[in-house]
Amino acid sequence: MPLVNELVYPNQNIKEKFFPLEIVLCKNCYLSQLSVVVDPSLLFRNYVYRSSVSNVFKEHCKFLAEELNVSLCKKDDLVVDIASNDGCLLRQFKDKGNRVLGIDPAINLAKIANESGIETLPEFWSKELAQKILQKYGPAKIITAFNVFAHIDDIHSFIEGIKILLSVDGFFILESPHIYDLIDKTEFDTIYHEHLSYLALKPIQRLVEEHGMKVARVEKHEI
Repeated sequence: MPLVNELVYPNQNIKEKFFPLEIVLCKNCYLSQLSVVVDPSLLFRNYVYRSSVSNVFKEHCKFLAEELNVSLCKKDDLVVDIASNDGCLLRQFKDKGNRVLGIDPAINLAKIANESGIETLPEFWSKELAQKILQKYGPAKIITAFNVFAHIDDIHSFIEGIKILLSVDGFFILESPHIYDLIDKTEFDTIYHEHLSYLALKPIQRLVEEHGMKVARVEKHEI
């Protein structure tokens, strides 16, 4: 299959890149993944989708920022969003008085976010980046990863980076589609090279527990 978001017209002299698209399932931990990982620089350094184009998602972000500022964080706490896109989520936290920092490898989107007042680093998340952020900004009370955790190849390294930056009383909040809906609703169009993992709660619990963390709360959102 070719990559998504790469529409080629008949009159364009462009040779498309094709990659295998196969899903495998671990019968031990029940994590489902693609069998082949595409170089993330090909997928994410220039990204065409902008979160802010969706009014439904903007309302979702506003609701979460309001809820979390009541229950988990307060003014001046640091909120870090991994794969922050054009800053749609962080803008809501900034309006609440939180300090915010975005991380997104898409150079075009990081530029848009920075120009709109949402400080954003055009980088891939890593343990080394987490350490640099910790030294400059201090620990984060909340780290969010919306529609990105399923894009990660080395999920163990990803979680180790979270642990480095997260404050002792902090929370890591991820949002991702659930594999049950993929199967139950035959959502085959959500299977493509960006989506490396097809997640359920059990493998996430096992993963974070291996790193000395625990799942504190699970919610289902219609979005």
